[in-house]
Amino acid sequence: MADYDPDRPVTGPPWTPPGPPPPPRGSFRPPARPATGYGYGGPGDPSDPVYAGPGPSRAEASDAALTHFLGAIGIIGPLLMYLLKGQRSPWVKANAAEALNFHLCMIGYTFAWFFVAGVLSCGLAAVTEGRGFIVFFLLAFVPVIASVTASVIAGLAANRGEFFRYPGTYRMVK
Repeated sequence: MADYDPDRPVTGPPWTPPGPPPPPRGSFRPPARPATGYGYGGPGDPSDPVYAGPGPSRAEASDAALTHFLGAIGIIGPLLMYLLKGQRSPWVKANAAEALNFHLCMIGYTFAWFFVAGVLSCGLAAVTEGRGFIVFFLLAFVPVIASVTASVIAGLAANRGEFFRYPGTYRMVK
């Protein structure tokens, strides 16, 4: 510590950390990320060979949107579109399979939700002299609202020519 003198200026080149030099100021650009929703980015996305290449035609986009909109009222619509239009267009088949997977999962989620809502409302009814069953009827509409909302969002995306991946969906139908 004999060489250390706080009043004496430091001489020599400034210390640089090991490794590659930092980029000059103003030239740093964050890495480009593809604009994706859930999963792949849709047509033209090189990471997914099924959708790589040109986007869907206007008729294919309309059929895919119809598939998702029909899913808002039941599982039969996506199933019919998968069987009827899926053989002619891989774009419609992919959208129909995604809608079918989502609505199959929603059936399971709805049963689980009804069980949880039923147990909750029974417990609440025991405490509130029977008025807790009103909670069950209010909670019963949550899966329906979630399913319709997701179907409309997916239908609008398909109409724009984008592929929408439903969140929380197990892909059973390929």
